[in-house]
Formats: sequence, structure tokens, C-alpha cells
Amino acid sequence: MNRWIRQAWMGVALLVLSLTLAGCARTVTSPPAADRGPETPEAAQQDLAATAPAEPFEVVITANEWGFAPAAFQLTAGQPVRLVFQNEGKLLHDVAVLGLEADVHEAMAGEHGQDPHGMQEVKAEGEHAGDAMHDIGDAQVHVNAEPGEAGVVEFTPAASGTYQFVCTLKGHKEAGMVGKLTVSAAHGG
Repeated sequence: MNRWIRQAWMGVALLVLSLTLAGCARTVTSPPAADRGPETPEAAQQDLAATAPAEPFEVVITANEWGFAPAAFQLTAGQPVRLVFQNEGKLLHDVAVLGLEADVHEAMAGEHGQDPHGMQEVKAEGEHAGDAMHDIGDAQVHVNAEPGEAGVVEFTPAASGTYQFVCTLKGHKEAGMVGKLTVSAAHGG
């Protein structure tokens, strides 16, 4: 009889287990591929990169009498750029990229409340307080800095090409304040 009771309990246990598993089981259908997330962590990073705004690539140009460092650098069309212009000279300097078409996002003042191009007071087109005339022409990317200070401009180059950057203050370009910017085509385009 003991054996019969054990077998009965074993049967009841198997029946309960079967019913429990059958009750928990349900059909799960996968959402369409467009509704699912990325299949791999790499794909998730690519999806995030495609939707997140690109962080600006930072370039620091240092000016002194009579040059820029670096005197040449390279960017990619379509990649946002944060240009930090550090004036380590004893005179006012600026940098203008000649002929570059760009979407200028932001120009930030230096430490002493200057205008976005780094000047404390703008008198008239191309003339800044206390310094000689300069002509930025049609340069879309331009930033100034007083001695010992910095100016910043954020922009996105629109097209590939080779461009000259110069200090536009009278006589500075002629004294050697010139450089070369190469913008390569955007990746995948």
C-alpha cells in the first residue's frame, strides 16, 4: 500500500507540474524588425550615433607674433568643430578662414565680456577699439582674442577643399600669420 500511495502522489505531482507549466506557457511573437531594438551592442551604438548630435571636434589654434600653431590642420565636411583661438602674443590677433562655407553655430566671448569675436568694443565694420583696421571679407568663420585671452567659435564646414586661414589685422598676414585648412569629404558621402 505504501508503494501505491507513493505512486499516486508522484502522479499527482506530475499532473500539477504539467498543468502549471501549461498555464505559464504562452505564445510570444516577435515585433516587426522596425519595432525591435538593435540585435547587437555594436548596432545599438550605431543607432545611438545616428540619432545623437555629433560632439564637436575641438581644434586649438595658438597665435603669437608672427604665426599660428598649428599652421595646418584637417577637418571633415559635415563634422561640427569647436575652434579655440588662443592669443599668446603681445598684440591683438584674429583668425579668419577665407572662402570656407560653414554653418556657424556659436561664438563665445572671452574672459572679459567681449563680443563674440573676442573684441571689447566694436567701433565700425572691420574696426575694433584701440587697434588697426582689418578686413574679414566674406569669411564666415572668424574669431578674435586680446593678448593672453581666447575666443571660441563653433561651426560645421559645408564642403571639402583647401582653405587659407589668416590674421586679418593690417600687416599681420604679410608678416607670416597664415595657415592652411584642408576639409575632406564626409565619410560615406
